Amino acid sequence: LGDTSSINPWMYGWNHVLIPYCSQDLHSGQRTGPIHVEELTDVYFAGHIIVTSVLDTMDARGLTQASTLVFAGNSAGGMGVFLNIDWVTER
Repeated sequence: LGDTSSINPWMYGWNHVLIPYCSQDLHSGQRTGPIHVEELTDVYFAGHIIVTSVLDTMDARGLTQASTLVFAGNSAGGMGVFLNIDWVTER
């Protein structure tokens, strides 16, 4: 996703937002409280809530005026895209 026309002629002027895969729930969890796992610390599965918060923040910065949104991921992040894309489209 280079930001020069010679590297990325189609999207070089577009905004880019990275949502790191950190929720361990395929960006699908909607829990607001922790789950205790024996011999581990409490864990939170709130990936969908994270995606929602990022999109809300982007909306406040002008995303609602965008004509195109590329929503992509790889590996577990790709599954998160699959699990959220209909919701993102309908939002």
